[in-house]
Formats: sequence, C-alpha cells, structure tokens
Amino acid sequence: MCTKPHDGSAGMADTIREFLLALGFDVDERGLKRFEGAVDKATVPVVALGKAAVFTATAVGAMVTTVARQMEDLYYASQRTHATAESLQAVGYAAQQVGLQAGQGKDMLEGLARAMRTNPGTEGLLNAYGIQTRQANGQLRDLSGTLNDLLPVLAKMPRYQAIAIAPRLGIDPETLNRVLDNLPAYLKAQEEGRRILGQFGVDSEKLAEQSKDFDNALGGLMARFSALAQRVAQDWLPVAKQVVDYANAAADAFARWYTSLDDTGRKAVDVGVAVGAAWGGWKLLGGLRNLLGGGGAASASGSGLLGGLLRRLPVIGTAAAVMAPSEANAGEDDEVRKFKANPRAYGVDADPAPPISSPSDMQATGQKVTQYFIQQGWTKEQAAAIAGALQGESNFDPKAYNPEGGGQGAHGIAQWRGPRIEEFERMYGKKLRDASLDEQLAYVQHEMTSGNERAAGALLRGATTLQRAADVVTRHYERGGLDDIPRRLGYSQHWLSQVRPETATQAAQGGAGPVTVNQTVKTTVNGATDPAATGRAIGQAQERATGDLVRNLSAIVR
Repeated sequence: MCTKPHDGSAGMADTIREFLLALGFDVDERGLKRFEGAVDKATVPVVALGKAAVFTATAVGAMVTTVARQMEDLYYASQRTHATAESLQAVGYAAQQVGLQAGQGKDMLEGLARAMRTNPGTEGLLNAYGIQTRQANGQLRDLSGTLNDLLPVLAKMPRYQAIAIAPRLGIDPETLNRVLDNLPAYLKAQEEGRRILGQFGVDSEKLAEQSKDFDNALGGLMARFSALAQRVAQDWLPVAKQVVDYANAAADAFARWYTSLDDTGRKAVDVGVAVGAAWGGWKLLGGLRNLLGGGGAASASGSGLLGGLLRRLPVIGTAAAVMAPSEANAGEDDEVRKFKANPRAYGVDADPAPPISSPSDMQATGQKVTQYFIQQGWTKEQAAAIAGALQGESNFDPKAYNPEGGGQGAHGIAQWRGPRIEEFERMYGKKLRDASLDEQLAYVQHEMTSGNERAAGALLRGATTLQRAADVVTRHYERGGLDDIPRRLGYSQHWLSQVRPETATQAAQGGAGPVTVNQTVKTTVNGATDPAATGRAIGQAQERATGDLVRNLSAIVR
C-alpha cells in the first residue's frame, strides 16, 4: 500500500482505487503506484495554478487601484498644465532616465504653467526667446512641446544665466541643471516613453478620464459608508450613554456599600468575587449570548433580565423593546423572577420610594423644613426637593454622623464634610455638631445662594418640575448618585403634598405685604495691625449678624 502523506493527490488516488475495487477489478500495487505518480503530476500543477491565480487576482486588483489613482492625478495635472496625460507620462519617464524622480519632471511643467498663469510677462519672455507658445487658433500649445523648445535655448546660454532665469519660469534651478547636463538623453527618453505607451495600446487620455470617474465613484461609496456609520452612531449613542450612566451608578452604589462593610464583610465579599470569577469566566460568552437572545429558555431568562434593566432607563424606548422583547420572558428562571419581584435586593431602585409613614415629630420637622425654604423664595417643588434630599441624608437630624464620610466623617442634616464643615464653623463660631436645626437650614440656604454651592442653587432655580429639582439637589448639592434619586424623589413627593396652599401662595406673591427691615450694626475693632485680617474679621462678624437676623425673622414670618 502507498505510505505517502494523505494529501489531495493521494486522497484522489485512494478514492479511485476504492471505486475500482468496488466494481470488482483487481488492483496490483505496482500499477497503483504508477497511477498515483501520474495523479501527482497532474494535481500539483493544478493546485499551484489555482494558488497563482488567487495571488495574481489580488495583485491585479491592487495594481488597478494604484494605477487609477496615479492617472487621476495626471487628469487634473493635464488640466492645469495644458499638456496631455501622455506628455506628462513621457516627461516623468524622461526625468527618471536622467537621475531625477518622475514627479520632478512633472513639476517643471507645473511650474512653467503656473508662471504663465500668474505672470503675463512670462509668455512674452518665451516669445522673445523665439519660443512659440500658441497654436494658429490662439489656443496654448501642449506645454511639454513649449518646454522642449525652451530647453535647447537655455542650454546655449551661460549656465549661470540659465539658472538665474529658471525661477522666473517657475522651474527649480537644480532640476533644470540636471536636465541641461543630460539634454539629448532627456529628449530621447521622452520619445521612448511615448513609444512604449503606444506599443501596449495605452490611451492615456481615456485612461486618465476613466480613472477620475472611478475614483469619484469610489469616493461616493466611501461617503455612503461613512454616512451609514454616522447614522448608526446617531441612533445608538444615546442608548449607549444611558447604559454607561446606569453602569456608573451601579458601580458607585456598589463602592458605597462595599466601603461601608467591616473587615470581615469585605473579606467575605472578596472570597465570593474570586469564586464567582473562577466559575463565571467560562460562562461569560454564553451568558452574553443568552442576554442578547441566543435562543431557548436560557435566552429568554437573559432577555428578561436585560429587558428589565433596560426598561428602567427612561430614554431607551424602542431599542429596549427590540433587544429584549417581553414575549421572551416566558422562560425566565428563578433568579430572574427574584430580581423582578424585588429589584432593590440587587441594588436597583426600580421605582421611587412610596411616601413615608413618619412619626409625628418627623412629619412636623419635614413640614417645617419645606416651609422654611418656601419662605426663602424657592418654589414649593424646589423646597420639597431640598426637604426630600435632607431626609435622605439624615432624617433631618442635626446630630447625624457617618464615620464613613471621609476624613472627619460626615455631619449634620446635609452630611457635610471637610471644607464645608470648616466654612460653617467659621461663619457661626461653633462646631457643626453643636448647631441647631435652624442654624443648619440657614447654612443650606447660604451655600446655595451666596456660598460655594451657588452653581447648584442656580441649577435649582431653573428646575420647574419636582423630578428635575430632586435630581439637581441630589446630584449637584449633595453629590449623590443616580441610585439615590428615586428614594429621595418619593420623600419629596410626600413633602410637596404637605405644603399648605396659603404658604405656597404667599411665597409666590412675595409674602403678605412689603416688609422693611432696618438694622444698625456697630463693630468695634481693637488692636488691629493687619488690614487684610481686620477686613476679614469685620466681614465675618457682619455675616453672622445678618444670619442671626434672617433666622430670627423666619419664625415671625411663618
């Protein structure tokens, strides 16, 4: 039996052998080997020819594209220079034959044409040298002929004179010097270049125009692909941004939860992550396929989970329905049903929290906070949003403290930190933890109207709906995450429902009537030596006095 590797030719021989045996023929081994040798001789050239054909087709395609782009350049160069495409090719070939680049030969024609276009005296200079520049009908000659007539005239001049004239004619002096050194070979090479083109039947003018048309069509195709890509991006980038925003919010929520754990809890999470990564790595691709609708019950459960998450993003709309149709939820598994029954257990606030059922002191405090900010000139929606955010931070407890707040922790009704605590203590001359609810409410008002949170206050002034106001206070004043908004919006809705109509009406009208307040402030300065420090001390004293006045009047105006 044949022991050669089972390549294509050997496989063919084996097939023929088995066919003959099946028909009842005897196959002797010597004859089989001769037959296999013949098959080898016939097969190997055919395979090689096929490979060569593929290689040749690829090379021809690349060559055609390259030639088309070169000839397109010649098409437009021909228009600029009043020289035919064939003449430009011949000049380029001749330049190469005397040690220049093809482009340098074309540049001589481009430069001469530019000089004739921009300086009317150039054509007069050529005529003065006895060079004919126009045909009998007044049209310009092929510029390559004009240049060929000019070069012998320049060659007869002293070389320094010819070199000095070159810039006036738009010709590079070094290029001209090389051509004049080899002028007979240069002129002969032009004729040879024309002969080669004619020998192969190349119609340079037709080819240049075809190349221009091809490149224009190719440019149109590329423009359409580009427009298609831009349209896809236009339709999907908003969806993608919402998904990224949701992922960022989820990551923030996880980070806050993780950092709130003690060492034992964190170690437990770390072990769980490591085990989950080991188990989940090989499931990743299949899981992604299932989430995007790969088929079967697993696909349905994935679509249910993905659809549930996507439908919680307000602007996804149709895209969510396409990616995760509701019909696919029929096969969802237990884990998905648990998620849909209680999304908060997975860190997702699917809906705003319902209005709270508060004890009487909480109810009274919330109403007081809301009315306070209405009396400061905020709309009832804006005031309710502030109250909802403060409840979410501290339940209105001025003694609230969170040791995880970074540095010295977070304190007070707004859970202030670092520099914001220091600013309060500078203004009021006391520790924040010792401040009353009224003092802390006044500090919130100060921050959003004249303090370092004026930008958040300006955004809040522009909020016309409760939802927008809650978003602004949570994200811009309290620096909360997207996952904080639904719960605080629920609180805000409750406090908005508790606003007394007369309070909102009076605030909208600027109060019951005009009020004029006159205050006399007497400031005594002793032992001042630093003007700047003295000014700051006076300003702080004035600010404290004004704050006290506003705070005391608030109780009266209620």
